[in-house]
Amino acid sequence: MEIAKALFAEKGYHPVTVEEVADACGVAKGTLYLYFDSKADLFIEIFVEAHKEIIEQVRKIIGSGKSFEKVFSEVFDYFEQFIRGDGFFSRFGKVQKGMRGANIPIECMQKINESIAEIIGNLEEEAVSVLKDYLPHSKLNFSDVYEVIVSLIIAVEESESETIKNTALSVLLDGVRKEARC
Repeated sequence: MEIAKALFAEKGYHPVTVEEVADACGVAKGTLYLYFDSKADLFIEIFVEAHKEIIEQVRKIIGSGKSFEKVFSEVFDYFEQFIRGDGFFSRFGKVQKGMRGANIPIECMQKINESIAEIIGNLEEEAVSVLKDYLPHSKLNFSDVYEVIVSLIIAVEESESETIKNTALSVLLDGVRKEARC
């Protein structure tokens, strides 16, 4: 999967063939078909695993017991490093934009969207719970705060700016601190 991930990152979805992945792995094409029914299934598995890795790292950060500011600073740092450092995610991670531009088969897109929605839904529940722990007396709608955080992370993902992470984090933390004082 790592070799296929690197090939997809380098060339895109359509130019990569199952035979090319098998050759790069030093196995017969039929061997890959023992594990994956198609190139699309291989791609889906890689995509979902990449997102599971992201979610696992975010879980570790939010469960660290550090201060609210430190946790969200580390989450933003992680996303910025991962997004800019992982070729596969850089190419395909923007699910709506990146996937449409890659002409991924619609069935593949549907499976990816279903898998990612489940993974992210579970994280949302955990993140909302953590927010409630940090701000126990707040009247904030924590689901809304979570959505703001996700929107800011997407803005960081889509921006080339070197300052957007700090700006987004500052806006988020200033708003939460202001509400916590009320």
